[in-house]
Amino acid sequence: MEAKDLKITKVGSKDRRTREIIMDAKEKTKNEKLLRSLRKKMKGILALQEKERNGVELDVQQLEKLGLYDETKENLDRLEGIMAS
Repeated sequence: MEAKDLKITKVGSKDRRTREIIMDAKEKTKNEKLLRSLRKKMKGILALQEKERNGVELDVQQLEKLGLYDETKENLDRLEGIMAS
């Protein structure tokens, strides 16, 4: 697997935008920004899961974000592996 094969999706208001992760010296900063972004997204998802467990009723956008857990976790793990090598 190459870094350029990994795609990170971001949920916008009603659309999805896809960005490619490219690993070279110039792009390392972008990958680090994406890594921070994915970690922030995962933190938000985990907070929503906790709210749901505590019985708080979530709105549609929050439920959509919860649905991105597996994809976000997979992308985060893959990017962390790429950044570590």
